[in-house]
Amino acid sequence: MKRDPLHISEVLKRFRANVHPKTRIAEVQNVWPMVVGKLLAGKCSPVSERGGSIKVDCESSTWASEVSMMSNEIVEKLNSHLESGWAVDLKCGVWNSDG
Repeated sequence: MKRDPLHISEVLKRFRANVHPKTRIAEVQNVWPMVVGKLLAGKCSPVSERGGSIKVDCESSTWASEVSMMSNEIVEKLNSHLESGWAVDLKCGVWNSDG
């Protein structure tokens, strides 16, 4: 029996489900663009998690301030996408020294 071909987005979704690590930060990183949108996801990204507090690395202090002001709303949206709704807060800053 021949099956219909899968759309590439479905193939990638299945692939990611099998290869991304099963950690809390990986769970956040997986849903981050859906939660904050493409623009914000391009400017800030979650880099670590400890005790429900998510460290977010931002492109600039301006973006860090913006995300901090929206943190309650972002945490609420994150928890609606996370398996057990464990996120407590965001710690935003310019953490990465690559730039």
